[in-house]
Amino acid sequence: MSGNYCEIPIMCTGVAIVLLRKIENDYKVLLLKRATSVLNNVWCYIGGGIKEGEKAWESALREIKEETGITKVLLYTTNKFDQI
Repeated sequence: MSGNYCEIPIMCTGVAIVLLRKIENDYKVLLLKRATSVLNNVWCYIGGGIKEGEKAWESALREIKEETGITKVLLYTTNKFDQI
């Protein structure tokens, strides 16, 4: 790999957030039951749209606070995910 660095912008309109909490030796995942016309009564992770001028990580923090009231989190990103 050369010493040149080239930033490639990521263009997306939404974020999906999975909240994990370690309790003893296990990790727990927070799911929310939707109360909207789309996916009504379905258990889902946290997610939402990215507002104009907002970075994805800022949107993630905003959505976490809006949907759960939680404000103290550590954010990590991944380029891998599983779909079931």
